Amino acid sequence: MTVTEAKEKLNELELKEFAYNHAMGILYYDGTTGAPKMTSVPRGKTMGVLAGEAYKISTDKEAVALLGFLREHADELDDETLRRVELREKDLKELNAVPLETYIEYTELMNEADAVWHEAKEKSDYPMFEPKPSLVRNIFICSRDVFCASSRMIKLSSSVRPRIYARGATSISPRSRYFV
Repeated sequence: MTVTEAKEKLNELELKEFAYNHAMGILYYDGTTGAPKMTSVPRGKTMGVLAGEAYKISTDKEAVALLGFLREHADELDDETLRRVELREKDLKELNAVPLETYIEYTELMNEADAVWHEAKEKSDYPMFEPKPSLVRNIFICSRDVFCASSRMIKLSSSVRPRIYARGATSISPRSRYFV
């Protein structure tokens, strides 16, 4: 494979990731605006499937090998491509710290929590948002994987932080900041 071919494959990879993340973003937007309330569970399942596929694309052996090839030929890359490779390597280390099943479950639970939040807000009934088993499970996933990710990350590099921050439940969906 040549460097030019590798750069083309990197663009294709990022386009696929962008498409999955774009679809998840549209589903999220639909859920927070006009989707019927009864659709939150199937939407969460759909988002879980999409998140799982995006995870698989990002952590695929072929994608890892592509990054390795580009890293080996770093002296032949322009600054922008080199930076994209660096960011992808960082994201890959963080993403690998969270198991696929947990990643999918977390995406589904965040969708459920969002639906409950919007219903509580609409009804001005914020006690609806008090911890429920599913929301507590969400917190458990976050805290467990923050510890898991942090432990693995420290071993890999002290400069890499887990995607889930201990101070809040932020999304662990891979975000395509690479698509040009």
